[in-house]
Amino acid sequence: MYLKNFVIIYIFFILILPIYADSGMTRGTEPGGLFLASAQYYYFDEGYYAVFYSPDNGETLIRRLFYNAPYGRRILSDAQQGVVYLYNWDTFDVSYDLGYTWDFVEVPGDNARYTSGTIPGEIYKWDYGIVYRSVNFGYDYEPLAEILSFYMLEIGIDDGEVYSLSTYTVWPPTGIYLLGYSSDYGATFTFTEIDTTIAGSSPAGYHHTIYRGTEQGELFFVTRDLPNHFCIYHSIDYGQSFELKYQGEDYDPWNEGYGFTAGNEPGSFYIVKGISDYLPEQTNFHVTIFHSTDYGETYTEYYHYLDDTFENPAYIIVYPENRHVGYEEGSIDYNIASNIYWSIECEVDWITSIEPDQGVNNCIFTVIYDENQSDSSRTAEITIQGEGIPNQSAYLIQEYSTGLQGDSEIPLSQISIFNYPNPFNPAVAGRSPGTTISYELPVNVENAIIEIYNIKGEKVKELPIVTPSPSHTISVTWDGTDNYQNPVGSGMYFYRLKTDNFVSTAKKMILIK
Repeated sequence: MYLKNFVIIYIFFILILPIYADSGMTRGTEPGGLFLASAQYYYFDEGYYAVFYSPDNGETLIRRLFYNAPYGRRILSDAQQGVVYLYNWDTFDVSYDLGYTWDFVEVPGDNARYTSGTIPGEIYKWDYGIVYRSVNFGYDYEPLAEILSFYMLEIGIDDGEVYSLSTYTVWPPTGIYLLGYSSDYGATFTFTEIDTTIAGSSPAGYHHTIYRGTEQGELFFVTRDLPNHFCIYHSIDYGQSFELKYQGEDYDPWNEGYGFTAGNEPGSFYIVKGISDYLPEQTNFHVTIFHSTDYGETYTEYYHYLDDTFENPAYIIVYPENRHVGYEEGSIDYNIASNIYWSIECEVDWITSIEPDQGVNNCIFTVIYDENQSDSSRTAEITIQGEGIPNQSAYLIQEYSTGLQGDSEIPLSQISIFNYPNPFNPAVAGRSPGTTISYELPVNVENAIIEIYNIKGEKVKELPIVTPSPSHTISVTWDGTDNYQNPVGSGMYFYRLKTDNFVSTAKKMILIK
């Protein structure tokens, strides 16, 4: 009962403090990639917020999401390219296209804290004293360790490494900070006290944060205490010792907000500073992004003024690059964040047309392709050209398929194939059996197999299956190996059911190691 009361009192204590500036920025997966979640402007008492993506370390901001809400959200990137999360106490959403479209995942707890892992779909969450782990983009969680007095989690470079920042579970708080380390995916932690000459001993240290670097054992530690200033420390020995890299000047916490994140290149670190610009009818925001390439010692500044006249710059985003399509004719939409004039070139005859739909803030071009009548894979490179920007290419990969041959006696409504779990881990004795591919077929089929392809369109596995009796679903397991029983790598794979007279539409699955 004492510990439960402590958690409730402690959460109340930190919720009355302005802690949300830390979560306004997160690094992407590609070099120079950076996401920013920020208020754009207030009109009287209405708040207008946006998610921005920068492909060049903060020099360029491209707006991906714009929304009206009473308060903003925090942002978090995933290890999978293009995947980003946006959340507050009302919602946790995921985007798979650099923040352009969003899917609802869950309503978090009132004080849930998140961090992403180093494999696609891996998320850690702290919620009322318990650490949870998800490997499917936050849709399901496994409870792990108990950490009651807590500030944040961060993931290490090696598999299973998790760091935590917390204090002793006593009231009133001692102001002594503990760095926790786990090598078993957050199941157990060992804790060491951080030197009080670094972390301080004031309860104002609620702002202290940690960020992983790009090397084993590398951490950045940001401290903020009274008077209001911050210090950036760097460690290369798993947080056992820290070197001071930068000390900021005092600032006004009610008018200036700061956020931090490490980059994805060696030595890369970011600071974002936001200042309110109060006008008679509207409040706009000055945002400066500071980027360091020497572990936080010196910075290049990029300034942006956010108001209701903000327009996306002359820069193109095409995501994702590789799109896998089936045997049938159809179309695929590519999203381009741009407000410039652009053109597209493609030199293959199986793409029948490319139809652009250019808007002010986001553009879409639709690629229309015909049915694959050949017995081989097909690849098309589409070149996008714009004013004052480098050419960019998008790739269509069409997998091998014979399509429907002649008059098929199999109604499409009777073809069913799916797998679970998805994402999944490779088969390991005592842990994971892989993924189960279930299917339902009518009886008039012959020589049925499951084919599995990688993202390049290369077949990695064939799984012979039996022809079922009517209205009967059966399954086969894929253990994550190829036809020679060699383990395949992590990533996205495609599977389909093929018979002598039918090939199903390919479906996606994600293998995580």
